[in-house]
Amino acid sequence: DVSTWNRSLNMKNIKNADVEFAIIRIGYYTKSGGYLDVRFKENVKKCAENGIEFGVYVYSYVYKKSDNLKCAKWVHKQLKAMGNYCKNVKAIPVAYDIEDKTQTKAVSKHKISRNYLYKSVCKFCDKIKSYGYPPVVYSFQGFFQSYLNITKLQKKGYKIWYAQWPYFNHLDTTVAKVMYNGTIADIWQFSDALTIGGKVFDTNVCYTDFYDYSKENKDIKVEGLKELYNPENKASVKPSSIKVYNGSKLLKKDTDYKFIYFKNNRAG
Repeated sequence: DVSTWNRSLNMKNIKNADVEFAIIRIGYYTKSGGYLDVRFKENVKKCAENGIEFGVYVYSYVYKKSDNLKCAKWVHKQLKAMGNYCKNVKAIPVAYDIEDKTQTKAVSKHKISRNYLYKSVCKFCDKIKSYGYPPVVYSFQGFFQSYLNITKLQKKGYKIWYAQWPYFNHLDTTVAKVMYNGTIADIWQFSDALTIGGKVFDTNVCYTDFYDYSKENKDIKVEGLKELYNPENKASVKPSSIKVYNGSKLLKKDTDYKFIYFKNNRAG
């Protein structure tokens, strides 16, 4: 996951280090409004140009339901402003980063209850979902255990991004998701100090495909798309003989559909 704190990044080097996705900080939100991460636009463009799928996260300093609704609207506005850089991404999960003393003090000083905080997070998630983005809740182990009910969040259909490190044994697992104290994590932040492409990052493994396949048009058929990846020389081969049909109708490339490929360096 990346933000302005990582300074300017060479995404080509990061891509070459076998990174498959990034979670980009869109900014932070206070009761005064949203503040855009100064490198948000740059990081989105670099990910898109280098074929790195991405999601975004917003760091929260608020706890009121009304503020979280405004926060969700602000996030949507920033993503829309990125135009095709975001439209061409298969699915953009939007994570609500809740871990600040603003929220814990509000609970400890009895300004709000834990249940109110849970419902306030739901306000953000439900609004984000209404815009078409998969909602994700991020926090660290202690915050989840003390202030948010993960089981209730998951029953609502929200995904969990769980910070618990240092752990490195996840790289050998063959299961789709990993358990932590009874919790199933969709994204696991397993390190705060992994070197990738010459720079140190908070680093994550993702177990969940956020794309909603139910939205696919079942009448669309593609001919001529075959395995072109050569594991011997890792050659990049541009597919050229593809035909796309909607039922029996042959569709026109760049008019009815757009075909995108990324260097063909991953089998399949």
